[in-house]
Amino acid sequence: MPDVHADSADESPDADSAPGRKPHVMVVGHYVGDNLFGAERSLLDVLAAVDRQRFELSCVLPSSNEAYLRAVAERTRDITVFSYQWWSKERPFDPEAVSRFASLFRSKRVDLVHVNTITLVDPLLAARRCGVPAIVHARELVDQDRELMRRFGGDAGTILDRIHAAADFVIANSDATHRLFYRREESFRLYNGVDIARFDLPNELEPGRLKIGLISSNGVKKGIDSFGQLAHLASLRRPELEFYAIGPRTEQIERLEQQMRAWTGPANLRFPGYVADPLEAIRLVNVVLSLTRVPESFGRTIAEAMAARRPVIAYGWGAARELIQHGQNGFLIPPLDLPGALAHLERLADNPKLVAEMGRNGRERAQQLFSNEIFATGLNAIYQRIMEIWKTRRGDQPGSSQRRFQRVAAAHHVEDVQAVISVGGHRDKPAVGAGGHAMGKG
Repeated sequence: MPDVHADSADESPDADSAPGRKPHVMVVGHYVGDNLFGAERSLLDVLAAVDRQRFELSCVLPSSNEAYLRAVAERTRDITVFSYQWWSKERPFDPEAVSRFASLFRSKRVDLVHVNTITLVDPLLAARRCGVPAIVHARELVDQDRELMRRFGGDAGTILDRIHAAADFVIANSDATHRLFYRREESFRLYNGVDIARFDLPNELEPGRLKIGLISSNGVKKGIDSFGQLAHLASLRRPELEFYAIGPRTEQIERLEQQMRAWTGPANLRFPGYVADPLEAIRLVNVVLSLTRVPESFGRTIAEAMAARRPVIAYGWGAARELIQHGQNGFLIPPLDLPGALAHLERLADNPKLVAEMGRNGRERAQQLFSNEIFATGLNAIYQRIMEIWKTRRGDQPGSSQRRFQRVAAAHHVEDVQAVISVGGHRDKPAVGAGGHAMGKG
C-alpha cells in the first residue's frame, strides 16, 4: 500500500523554500467511488501528466478504497486522506476543513494547489490563506445542469461568482466550458487526455450487423431510457442491430429489463454490466452513442471511442460539437431525435467501409487533440505560466492574498450574494490554450 497519511495537519510548518527545490503541486480530489468513472479517472490523468522532473507531486482525497489508492500510488506516493465535503448554499465553506487544508499546505510546503472540480471550495480558501495560487479544474457546464444547480443551491451566475471569487486560476476541459468560466489571463482550455496507443483497436463488423453501445453510469442523466427506446425502435425495423447498455446495474436498468418482457420485437438489448476497463467496454461494440440529457463539458467516452476507431452518434450540444465532426467521424443529432439516430445506424450497418473511414478519421482527430502527450505538455505549461504570474503578483502586491481570503470568507457567509459574473457575459470570449493565447476551436 502507498504511504497514506490520515491527516498531516499536525506536522510542523516549514514555509522556507530551499534553494533549487522543485515547486510542489498538490492535487485535490473530490470523490472516490467503488467504480471508476469520469471523476476518479480525471484525477488519475492529472497525476500521471505532472512532470516529476520539474514538480514535486502529492494528492489529497476525501475517502479511500484500496484499489483506487493503489492506482493513485502509481502516480504519487504522497497521499493524504481526510474527510471534506462539497460546498453548497447551506454550507458555503467549512472552517475546520479550511484550517486542515491550510495546515497541510504549510507542512508540505505546497507551491500550487490544483482542485480537480468546482465542487470544492475549502482547499481554494485554504490556499488563499497561505498565499498559494489555486487552480480549479472546471469540468461542469453548470449553467445547463439543473440538478447540479439544485445541489449547490443557486443559479448558474451565483455559482460562477463563488468559484471565481475563491479560485485564482481556471483550467477548463473544453471550449464550451472555457466560454463559461473565462477570465482574462487567468483561465486556460485544456482537453482531457486519452491513451491513444492503448485504444488502438480494430473495428470489424459483418454487413447488416452492428453492435451499438452506451457506456456510462446508467443513470437517468446519461440517457439510458432513450437508449432503451432506440433499441425498441430498431427491433421493429432492423432486428439485426444489437444494443449494449454497458455500466452498473441501476434502477433504470431494472426498469428496462421489465419493459423488454413486454416488447413484441426480438430481444436486441443486452446488459453486460460494469466493465472496469474502458478499453474492454469499447471492444464490445462497433459504434458508441452519447445520449446524455445534460450537455457534457467534454465527453470522455466520445474521445476514447474516437481513439478506438468507433464512430460516435451524439446530441449536438455541449462539447460534443467540438469533438465530433458531423459526417466525418460520427453524427450529431438534435436532442431526443431517436429516429434520426436510427437512420444513421442503419446507414452504418449497411456500409462497413463508412464505419472504417469514420473510424480512421476519429482516431486521427483524437491523436491531434487528446493524446496524453498533448495533455501533459499543456498541463505543465499551464503550471509554469501560473507560477510566473504568481511570482509577479506577489512581488507587486505583498500581503494581498491574506486580505483577499478575508473578503472571500466574509462573502461566503452571505446567503444572497449577488452574481457579478453573468453567464451570458462569457459566451463570446475566445478559447485560450496553455500559453494563455487565443486559439481556434478544437
